[in-house]
Amino acid sequence: MSGPAYAPEQDRGEITYEEFGRRLFQQVLHAERIEDSIATVLGDRIELGPFGAGPGRFLAKVRALGTIGRPTATPLPGPMVAYRVDLPIDVAFHLDLAVDVHTFHAALGVPLVLTARAAAPLTIVWDITPPELDQMRVQVQVERRSSELLRRVAGIDEELRRFMRRYVVRELAKEHVERATHIHLGEVIDASWPMIAAVFLEPGPRV
Repeated sequence: MSGPAYAPEQDRGEITYEEFGRRLFQQVLHAERIEDSIATVLGDRIELGPFGAGPGRFLAKVRALGTIGRPTATPLPGPMVAYRVDLPIDVAFHLDLAVDVHTFHAALGVPLVLTARAAAPLTIVWDITPPELDQMRVQVQVERRSSELLRRVAGIDEELRRFMRRYVVRELAKEHVERATHIHLGEVIDASWPMIAAVFLEPGPRV
């Protein structure tokens, strides 16, 4: 699939500049392109730590290894071109208490909201909103009974939500993501014009 396709029969009648702009947004930012872009900028691997946790950050050491699956984008209703993007994340969360290491395997669903807006001089900007903690789905599996007890006593599920939300917020703030969420159409058209001209502007007869 490659998203909405252009068809010659669409060249019928005039539309307003406003309608043209909205169709341009929808054409450029269709669901599959959003999915591909989010997958590219966030990557498919998570590797964090070890770092300190608990009071004074010396009570335990935490390390996380995981993978990000294929994002799924669903259009949202409303006046803006917007999507809900669901990130499936599988992570192994290792909690080192010095005397023992507990491992938690978690499947998380992390929803993002991506809203496209127009900015000067001719730029499409993606605003990506991370979820609140209660919007994240988490399913945890443990390897031992003692880990299950620790999970309940220490509130591991909630810690995983906080941990993964901090990770996503940090990744979205990186410079390469900031660049990717600003599409400067003037620069894109200038760079693409030779190819556009070769396809659509046929040379006239020579004399």
